[in-house]
Amino acid sequence: MKKINKTGISLIELLIAIAIIGIMSLLAFPNYIAYKKTKSMDLAKVQILGDARKIQNYALSTVEFTDGTFPQNGYGIHFDKSVGSNSGYIIFADFLGDTDARSYDTGEYFEYVALPEGVTITDIEVNGISHNDADYVVTPPYGSIYINGDISEGDTVVSVSIDYSNGSTTSSIELNGSGSID
Repeated sequence: MKKINKTGISLIELLIAIAIIGIMSLLAFPNYIAYKKTKSMDLAKVQILGDARKIQNYALSTVEFTDGTFPQNGYGIHFDKSVGSNSGYIIFADFLGDTDARSYDTGEYFEYVALPEGVTITDIEVNGISHNDADYVVTPPYGSIYINGDISEGDTVVSVSIDYSNGSTTSSIELNGSGSID
């Protein structure tokens, strides 16, 4: 017959193991919070930059809708820092208005893009001047860029500042009139 081993762990050993796990958790938690902030901000920047490239591609390839039409005035991104709108932005197809407008109108909603949780738009500047909103529009077929309705000669810059919840982490993205993105 086999002999059964009746030894196990004692209550003291169990409490020590739980205490070690608790101490390790307390040490790791602040690092997790910092990691979450950094990753959320990085994700928001990549998302905005990717969408800027997406509208450039839409305009250059003259992406058509299911009815065979495409927006003559181009595709754009509408940034807005007003309360309730600052946690995302709108990608739009500029169908409405005259061809000189090249800016977002309420009926041109194409896609709302939400920023990662906790990230908000805190400031929008065009050439260093603060604005409540800004439009970055790329027109077909040559990819001409309009910022707030004016054609850009390459020196116009839209700077969008983003922030993580309590202002502890900020960053900015620049969309240049020449098509480069920083």
